[in-house]
Amino acid sequence: MAKILIIADDLTGAADCGVAFAGWGTEAFVLLGGPGSRSPDLKWKGSAGMLAIDADTRWLAPELAAESVARLVRSYCGPEDEPCLLFKKVDSTMRGNVGAELAAGLEAMRACASFSTRLPMLFAPAFPAQGRTTVNGIQMANGRPLEQAGLGRGEGAPCGDLDALLEEAGLSCGLIDLPTIRAGAGVLEVAMQRIANKVDAVICDAETEDDLRAIAQAGMALGPNLVWAGSAGLARHLANAIGLEGIRSAAPSLKWIRAPGPTLFVIGSPASVSREQANALAAAPGVARFTFAAKAVPSGGPLPDSRTLAVRIMERIANCEDVIVQLECAGRSAVNQDRELVQSLGRTIRECATKVGALVATGGETARAILDAWDVRRLRLVGEVEPGVPYSVAECGDRSLRILTKAGGFGTPGTLLHCREFLRKPASNADQGAAAAPIEGRKS
Repeated sequence: MAKILIIADDLTGAADCGVAFAGWGTEAFVLLGGPGSRSPDLKWKGSAGMLAIDADTRWLAPELAAESVARLVRSYCGPEDEPCLLFKKVDSTMRGNVGAELAAGLEAMRACASFSTRLPMLFAPAFPAQGRTTVNGIQMANGRPLEQAGLGRGEGAPCGDLDALLEEAGLSCGLIDLPTIRAGAGVLEVAMQRIANKVDAVICDAETEDDLRAIAQAGMALGPNLVWAGSAGLARHLANAIGLEGIRSAAPSLKWIRAPGPTLFVIGSPASVSREQANALAAAPGVARFTFAAKAVPSGGPLPDSRTLAVRIMERIANCEDVIVQLECAGRSAVNQDRELVQSLGRTIRECATKVGALVATGGETARAILDAWDVRRLRLVGEVEPGVPYSVAECGDRSLRILTKAGGFGTPGTLLHCREFLRKPASNADQGAAAAPIEGRKS
């Protein structure tokens, strides 16, 4: 079986997409790469069959994001490397440099390919489990086009017209609509092949899990000459389509070592869903909450009274209370400002790494900032608490911490309560994962 490489633009996306392959007879890791990281390119070996890399590019200018994606593709998918199935993960609400990164990934993969057959991209960004669908080539959130779904943050509403988004990046496109998706495997395979022979990217409509399942299975008929692109919704069905389901029991396992201590919840996403989840969790007994207004933090500066804040949080943790640290982002919308803020928060709560037993982080930049501050470079994916909430194990100093990550707009009001209940359960046979395989440094 070919190695599976997932390139995502943030940490929650990398974990959410990669967990689809965890336990299917292969080890699954998330590597924290990206611009400025100490070891952006790492090599897999042993039974590590899937790598999801957080390229950390969502905040970059399009040309820099494209360069980072191309570099990663060249590092892992060159002619001298083992066969590699490339999955370019995109945000299901089209945030980030979607077009630029898809174009760069496809161009780099074509340059690395050792075969002469034309190499197209299959693009299906729907994620029905989270209310993201694609209809007539328009990306929807909860039944409304992205531009009307209230998802914009200062930088403008995301573009839901997938054809326009890709063509702006220089990719020619063709659409496979819902009637064709649902016409049966034979019809769908013929349509995919016909369109793939003419354009760079084949856009696929999808409203249901059955639609995505049909797309994944029909896409396999195109052979290895294909770049996959989409959200975690497609990745879940791709694991089945490539034949991993039948070998799930072959995965080696070891007992999940649990570090003692309460759970730290860090809520950095401004999404209303995240605020609702934090409010529900804060109402539970044994939970302390610290809330900070982002507008009170000077650009590039530390959180106000950061040392006092750290001491107060550590006091609650020492008292065996779970702690919520929540950022209120009203009045602060620029991407670079948000990044500075969560990085400042990461430095402020660095000492918590040695005292907590688990971290639950909402928002990709938030999760990345905390793990960077804690010197965590790799996550071993274990499973999923609920759709969109993967859990993993990370080596943090001499401790093995449980890490749960979640995109800001995912879940129900009770999701964080569900995470807390999951983490408070006694260890069981379910708390097992693939044994860690060594990963070596590598230069591009």
